[in-house]
Amino acid sequence: MAKILTYNVTLEGNLSYAHTFKRVIKASPNNKWFYGSYGYNGPVRDLDWYTLVPCTHDPSYKPKEFESTCEKYKPDVLFMHEDLQRLQWVPGVRNVPVALWLPWDNEDGNVRSAIDLARQSDVIISVAKFAQNYWAQQGIDAYQVYNPVDTDVYYPDDAAGKKFRDYVGIPDDHKIITWLGRPGWRKRFSHIVEIASRIIKKNPKVHLLLHTDFNDPSLAFRPEEILYAKDLLKGDAVIWPDDLNFQQGYPEDVMNQLYNATDVYIAPHGGEGMCLPIVEAMSAGKPFVATDYTTTQEFADYKVRGKDMVGNRGCGAKLGYMFRDRGIMRPYVDIDDFVKKTEMLLANDEMRYEMGRVGREFVQKEVDSKVVGAKISAILDEITSVNTIGVK
Repeated sequence: MAKILTYNVTLEGNLSYAHTFKRVIKASPNNKWFYGSYGYNGPVRDLDWYTLVPCTHDPSYKPKEFESTCEKYKPDVLFMHEDLQRLQWVPGVRNVPVALWLPWDNEDGNVRSAIDLARQSDVIISVAKFAQNYWAQQGIDAYQVYNPVDTDVYYPDDAAGKKFRDYVGIPDDHKIITWLGRPGWRKRFSHIVEIASRIIKKNPKVHLLLHTDFNDPSLAFRPEEILYAKDLLKGDAVIWPDDLNFQQGYPEDVMNQLYNATDVYIAPHGGEGMCLPIVEAMSAGKPFVATDYTTTQEFADYKVRGKDMVGNRGCGAKLGYMFRDRGIMRPYVDIDDFVKKTEMLLANDEMRYEMGRVGREFVQKEVDSKVVGAKISAILDEITSVNTIGVK
């Protein structure tokens, strides 16, 4: 049994990191996990196999409790899965092997801090194949393991979809395009609204479902104002939960209803390390349209980027232009192409069904929690079976 110490955002949150760790821990019961949480000091619900370890709220330096934690629990490995800006203290760790499971979310080859961080770590695990190839180009060997999805929780269920549609008052013969997440800068919320407005204007039987918290404290704008500017607040053109808190989210059975009520999942993002909601939608048998960037090609399964990009499991939308965004070159999607791809899927029931079927098969084979848990456990066993102490 390996003793694993990890520092991350709170497990009580609704962020992808929290979902990832809960699923990995559950799928790898042969390891003993200790946890340090940024900004949360209470007990972790429903995780009897998990021990909470205190951690500083400030991610800019090594947690002050780290040395005492190591002395008390004597971990075999420090295992991190986080945004890079929270990991700058990790290379300073001594006498404990460090494994980084990185959700690399851009194709900018000039981000030296990430390369330096990877080279100073003992083991690199990339969330996606595109990232594994990126590290290889930098001369860094990396494992590749996807973020896990519970395919027995997210699965095709027409009755569940109808239940959600009835709840929000959408007729069976209407179509729903869905987006889930925090409406921040990289997610391109304004593009989501623009895409939806164009589609709904031509076809009023299409609705935009937003699973997001409009009071998210990280926002620098008001989502309602963007919707108002596009005249989308009339009737039920747009649906969103008034009571949603992103830190808590909805129960998984309700989320499965939401995905099953969806016809096409949309993600005009500016880069994703994986985009967990896309894969959860795939697990529920739904196709998607996303910006042709980072992981979209490998999940949609099309051969050539920049062409038609209609894959076996989803579609890629062309890039409009690149723009330096918070120091990193990121894309803005071609909205015309995105609308065209989405409308094509909405108009073709057979294509949507087949993409959804093939997409779920892929998720079951490559992304299921049990598959991911076994891969992570094997990597941890490999790390802890040899003496890597002092390799830095």
